[in-house]
Amino acid sequence: LIKETDRRSILIISNRYHIESTKRFYFTNENKLEEIYAAQINEKKHEIVETTDYNGSKIITIVDYIDYCNIFISVRYSKNEVTSIFSYVNKMFYTVIILLFTFLIFLVLIIYKQIISPLKKIVTFVKKINSNIKPNILKVNYKNEFGELGSGLNKMGDILTANINELKIVRQKHDLLITGIEQIDECLLIADENGIIQYVNKAYQKITGYSEKELKGEKPRILQSEYHDKKCPEDIWNTLMSGKTWKGTITSKRKNGETYKDESTITPIKDNTGKIIAFIILKKDITEKEKIEDGIRQTEKMITIGKFASGIAHDFNNVLAIISGNIELAKMEKSKNIAINNSLNEMQKGSNRGKYLVKKILDFTKHKKGELINIHIQSIVENSIDMIKAIIPSTVKIEKNLNSFSYIRGDETDIYEIITNLCTNAYQAMENSKGTILLGLTDKIIQYDNEIGDLKKGTYVKLIVSDTGKGMSSEVIKKIFDPYFTMKTMEQGTGLGLSIVYNIVHNYGGLINVKSKINIGTTFEIYIPIVKYESKKQVEAKKIKSNSKVLNILFIDDDESLTKLFKELLTKIGHNVTVMNDSINTFSLFKNEPDKYNIIITDLTMPGLTGIELAEKIREINNDIPIIICTGYGDIIQKDVLIKLNIHKVMIKPVKLQEIINILEEVIQKYIK
Repeated sequence: LIKETDRRSILIISNRYHIESTKRFYFTNENKLEEIYAAQINEKKHEIVETTDYNGSKIITIVDYIDYCNIFISVRYSKNEVTSIFSYVNKMFYTVIILLFTFLIFLVLIIYKQIISPLKKIVTFVKKINSNIKPNILKVNYKNEFGELGSGLNKMGDILTANINELKIVRQKHDLLITGIEQIDECLLIADENGIIQYVNKAYQKITGYSEKELKGEKPRILQSEYHDKKCPEDIWNTLMSGKTWKGTITSKRKNGETYKDESTITPIKDNTGKIIAFIILKKDITEKEKIEDGIRQTEKMITIGKFASGIAHDFNNVLAIISGNIELAKMEKSKNIAINNSLNEMQKGSNRGKYLVKKILDFTKHKKGELINIHIQSIVENSIDMIKAIIPSTVKIEKNLNSFSYIRGDETDIYEIITNLCTNAYQAMENSKGTILLGLTDKIIQYDNEIGDLKKGTYVKLIVSDTGKGMSSEVIKKIFDPYFTMKTMEQGTGLGLSIVYNIVHNYGGLINVKSKINIGTTFEIYIPIVKYESKKQVEAKKIKSNSKVLNILFIDDDESLTKLFKELLTKIGHNVTVMNDSINTFSLFKNEPDKYNIIITDLTMPGLTGIELAEKIREINNDIPIIICTGYGDIIQKDVLIKLNIHKVMIKPVKLQEIINILEEVIQKYIK
């Protein structure tokens, strides 16, 4: 032990020796040493004590008790030696710490560069991909797992970028498709394989009145009306389940209960295996379209009627002309028999009424606007009553209270139209066609503007048409003047009558008032402005006199009765008349004697040469002779043709004698010297 301790002082003391022998040798602090020894004996612990030797040098003494030898071992160290040791240890400790810290920093740098930095790049790369942002190329230049991971992520990024771009295009197309579906006028509905509604666009919601929430989860039968054929849904379903598209017209029902017609196309959607997974339903509301088509069909009917009417108008007007002309001849005899004169007057009225009926048919079917003249409305109302009695059942009583002698500016056909439509509606409103229609006429003075509706201050004729029918509600009254609005069946009318009446009155600057009570009746009050007029009584009272100038007239018509009548009429008023029934022979006659005649009157429609063709040939010979064309068609001659051929006048059959006299007088004053 002593050998190994090198320069250190070691003292081994048995406890059997007196401790005093060691006091002087080791310690100056004897009491302290005794305490140490005692403590070591009792507690068997080692003790480190700082003491001073006899030289005054500080020493460190370590005392330990070895119990199995029953001895004390005391080892002395110089304090300087111990301090140097501890200093060395401290230096070594700090050196180790510094080295360890440096190593840790180096290790962290390596970890950051080799692990954390690549991981950050990878996380950033993944976040961009997750945010649908095209990532930059991942630069991980390591020949290890991170390098392989980076290379794999770059490839995945390229694939994902391509997919993202494709998804963006798909999303744009999807958004465009949805926007288009929501904005189109056609209704679109999507149902699943069981026919349960999954989606409806805005147009469908608007037309049906249902919201998407109300329709979603329901079957299309919620929109089915009672007018559906019960077999129709079954037939549709069978067609669809066979994989075919169904097309057809369906009568559907809106949320408010109204029915409408729609053109439907239902297409089954299949997956890759051919299994039906959904249905797409396209619908288009054709209610208004059908109304328009009905109107077009009605118009085509009227055009057909117009063509038919035009075809017979010529012959019918010839008949009327013969009747009217013979009446004129009979009246020229100045019979003193009052009964005969009255009969002739009634016959003349009937002939005139026939003329107006033909004109009304032609004007209505050709949509021709009649000429506005000053007309005595009471006379037209009285004549209309006779016409109305012929078209309504005799069980309907017609009463009149006509107290106006004023004139209005209008067309007689329009007034007939108003009265006919109102009276027809009146009797159709009566149950079992029993009741009373009252026609009233009076003058009404409007003291100030807007006293009645929007009428201006002035004097008006007030036409009243009243009935004892079932009446109308206020809601119906608001709609009665709308085109195609009707509460009748298709056989009774098209819903255009009152619309036509409203337009006529409005164009005349007038007003219509409607009053109605349920189960009591309806009254229409029509106000039309009164105009100042020049009475025709003086003209009618004038005696028919021949012109002072005798004319040589060439008259051409394929109807022999008409040519015979005109020859007699024109001869009686002092003219020389040559009549022809063949237009080709007429031209040959005129060609041989072109200077013989002062005026030519020709029918328009004739076999061989028409009136226009005959006029063209005559103009090749004589460009100055007055030519008058007589026709029952009226508006089928173009104005430029009339101007080109220098046609003096066009007369509409049947022509009154006074009208012929006036035209001949005009020709004499203008052309005949």
